[in-house]
Order: sequence, then structure tokens, then C-alpha cells
Amino acid sequence: MPEHIGREGYTLEWILDTHPHADHFSAAGYLKHRTGVPTAIGEKIVDVQRLWKRIYNLPDNFPTNGSQWDRLFADGERFKIGNMDVEVMFSPGHTLASITYIVGDAAFIHDTIFMPDGGTARADFPGGSASALWQSIERIMALTDETRLFTGHDYCPGGRKPRWESTVAQQRAENIHLTKAKTEGEFVALREKRDRKLSMPRLILHSLQVNIRGGRLPEPENNGSRYLRIPLDALDAPWDGRREPPLMELAVTMRPSFGALTKYEIAVNLKTAKALGLTMPAHAACAWRRGDRIETTLLRLLTAAYGTKRTCQSCRSMSAFGGKADRCTALGGYPFP
Repeated sequence: MPEHIGREGYTLEWILDTHPHADHFSAAGYLKHRTGVPTAIGEKIVDVQRLWKRIYNLPDNFPTNGSQWDRLFADGERFKIGNMDVEVMFSPGHTLASITYIVGDAAFIHDTIFMPDGGTARADFPGGSASALWQSIERIMALTDETRLFTGHDYCPGGRKPRWESTVAQQRAENIHLTKAKTEGEFVALREKRDRKLSMPRLILHSLQVNIRGGRLPEPENNGSRYLRIPLDALDAPWDGRREPPLMELAVTMRPSFGALTKYEIAVNLKTAKALGLTMPAHAACAWRRGDRIETTLLRLLTAAYGTKRTCQSCRSMSAFGGKADRCTALGGYPFP
């Protein structure tokens, strides 16, 4: 991005966050480091920081005053980008701190309203509120019909090509959630029913501890290494149909390879697994390196505990714990544990 800005002869004046994201890492810290340009976010970020500081059990010296950004915007505040006037609109619901930027006839509405065939954003993250989201959408829908709305995500329903721009009039007439829900009560019921069926984003626990720092990694600890915290019982919501993050996906995310797992780490995971209702990935035996007895022992113990069928995504064979085959043909006859 900095290279493109330079080639085009633009001047970068602001690095603007709409909210602390739950499904990807913010590049604000990186861009600030590269360019020195000031960063900004809504002033309610301090409430998000306090909330997630408790969830992550961060140390007392972690600042929750928004000082990781250069400026905190209040509802209705105005500033300039070049010669353009920008107005800030507080638009919570998806998060406690979400804001919309209105620039001329354009509004950057982040995760409030998606494209008309995508409906609206979820409101079940910690600090989220379907009622607050409805009120934010009402404020956006009160803008002029011609206002261009730039949404933060597009999930391309039906496999169509990505879209990112609509208008207030188009959303009012076509949005699949707003045309069904005409009152706040109807919208809250619709949104909460849908949210109960959604799995948590895979990166929510990883990304938020970075994003509440303005897109910066945690500071190194006394051994010189940086660590991401994964609170196993933090969120009361499904993870791919389970109630907590899948056990080995957490371990794999935190380690560069399966071989880096130690007997001690596996023992700790096993100790908490059954109490938390964690299960293994279905194709674990085939995904792991052939011949690692520590890993196959882990899979054997978990399979025995949960009695779950194991299907290999590579060879489609099934383990003896619920299927006919007891070997993975993709690994040259390596036996399932």
C-alpha cells in the first residue's frame, strides 16, 4: 500500500479504524510504523479494551485508555482528509466501539449492513448488541437515499462476484434482513436467532489481543519471546458446532509444526479437554506426521474418550472407532491409533 500511494502521488493523512476486528489482524500498527501517519478509532475503544483485558487476564500495566491510537473520535466529531470534511457517526452493535465515517455522499459503514443479499452483521461478540445494531442501522438509513454505503465485508452469497457498494435506497428496498424486520423487536429476534447458529471466527482470540493494541503484537516477555493468550473457556458460542475452540487447532496455530509439541503440552491439553468438551479434527491421523508416537497417543486417548468417528480427508477411510478401515492408505498403510 505505501508503494502504491507513492506511485500515484497521493499523500496519506490518516490510518482510520472503524472498530477492533475479530476475524483478522489490523494493519494499523504496521502502517503507522511504515509511514508515521496518525491513527484513529472511536473513543469507545476504551470500553472494548477493559472488556478484553478481563477476558485475556492481561497484566495490570496494560493501558485501557486508547493511547495505542493518536486520536479517539467522539460521535458527531468532524475532521478533514485533505480538503474533504469527514463526520464520525457512532454505530455500535457489532462491537462496543464501532464508528462510521461519512465523507460527502459516501459512508463507510464497516460491519453494520452488508450487501442487500447478505443482510446485516452479527452482534454476538462480547460487548455486541442486536438492539444497538438496529439503532445504528436506523441512523444509517436516515441518511439521504443517494448516500453511497461502503460495507466492510462481503461473503458473496451464491458464489457471486464480490461487491462493496450500495445506497441507502437500495438497502431499504432490498436488504434481506431489513425487509423482513420492520421493528426493533423483530430485528433483534431475527439477528439473535441467526447469531446462535454462527460459529466463532477462527481468529477471534488471536486477533483481538493484537487489535486492542492498535494492531501491535504483545510486548516480549522476560525470555524475549512474544506470546498470544488463548483463554479456553472465554466465549459461550459454537466453534464449528462445538462450544469451545478445537483442541489441536489451537495448538497448531500457536506452534510452527506439529513436531514442536511436547509431552508436557499434550498432557496439559488432555487434562482440560474433556471438561471443556473439546474434540479432535476428524482427519487428525492423516494430517499428522507419520510415526510420531506422541501424537498418535493423543489421538487414541481423545478418540476413546469421545467415541468420535474419524474420517481421513486424504484417503476417505475411517478409523476402527466407528468405521471399517483401521489404516490410512494415504500414509502407506499407517495405522489409525
